[in-house]
Amino acid sequence: MNNRENKGIKLSIFGTIINIILFITKLFVGIITNSSAIIAEAFNNLLDSLSFILSIIGFRFAKKKNNHYYPFGYGRAEYLAGFIVSLITISVGIELIKYTTINFNSNNIIFNNSALIVLIFSIISKFIIGIQSKITSKKINSITLRALY
Repeated sequence: MNNRENKGIKLSIFGTIINIILFITKLFVGIITNSSAIIAEAFNNLLDSLSFILSIIGFRFAKKKNNHYYPFGYGRAEYLAGFIVSLITISVGIELIKYTTINFNSNNIIFNNSALIVLIFSIISKFIIGIQSKITSKKINSITLRALY
């Protein structure tokens, strides 16, 4: 595996793990606090992890050598993965808008410190992932990683 794909896959694995951890903790806190916004954000993290998994698949295909079926190689797989990530991001945004408008003012939110701690951890984690994705996408010239930040 060359260095470009290696860096892209490592960042994608890191992003997948962080987003799954955020999904589990936000879902738990969202249920405890009865907050539909935190639950919706948890599922946003789950779909973000799916986006990182798609980027791993794109990098894996892009590193394949050309053959008689694909004489120019599989490099376009990374662009296709970036396009799918963009579609997922748009659909998640639309679904979150629909979910929050339907459930607006429909429940009483119970505030506790665990919700605040999880949300602060989430902001810091997403900021780190975003900066790292931006730096790595520029370094390796990856449209897929650019679609993730």
